[in-house]
Amino acid sequence: MLVSANEVAGVTDVFTWLPAMALGWVCILYAAVNISLGMVFLLYGYRACRWLIPIFCAVIGSLVGCGVAAKYEFNLLLGTVVGAIVLGIIGWTLYKIVCCALGGLLAAIILTLMWPDVADRAGPYVWAVWGAAFAVGFVLVLVLFRPLLIIVTSVYGAACVVLGMLPLAMLWPAVSEPVMNFWVSQPWVLVVLVVAPAVVGAVLQFLDPAAKEGAAKPAKKKPAAMKEEAEE
Repeated sequence: MLVSANEVAGVTDVFTWLPAMALGWVCILYAAVNISLGMVFLLYGYRACRWLIPIFCAVIGSLVGCGVAAKYEFNLLLGTVVGAIVLGIIGWTLYKIVCCALGGLLAAIILTLMWPDVADRAGPYVWAVWGAAFAVGFVLVLVLFRPLLIIVTSVYGAACVVLGMLPLAMLWPAVSEPVMNFWVSQPWVLVVLVVAPAVVGAVLQFLDPAAKEGAAKPAKKKPAAMKEEAEE
């Protein structure tokens, strides 16, 4: 059976068009997830962390539990569930401690990025240096818990929104080329695009009364005072 040149060209066009369409939908999905997640962190990051930290701990616990179960030849599903439950409960009950520990870990990572040869220079005392960085980050988060958490979540949310909007711009050739050229020639614009909404989000989170710690709660009336009001 002979196939005409037009039919071959049509099949070729389909195989060329399908990957492009799939890539476009992937970009749209990536943008939607990043923008949605970014807006949550940007506007409600402090409150969202109260739930995200336990979820993060549960995910880590499931991976650890699965690894331990595989090593000792236990039931993988049981190990995954038990690990997720145990670390999820720890993340919920010790929420602030977990946040402080993550802050200490972040401080040690920042030290390593800023000082790449720390292991060579510190030698056998490298663990002491990392431990000191961890302790500084831990105490810093413990003392400035709410402000630091608001700032970090605002910056992360703004970065997610910007990274979600860039793929949308790349879908249109008429827009993508000028955007890329401008971004390469003016890299500081990307910093401004992240910092500006981050500042707005941080201010809104600071002004959010539901996110304030130690918010004034209505005082409970004493039984004597309630009895006097009932007699009146």
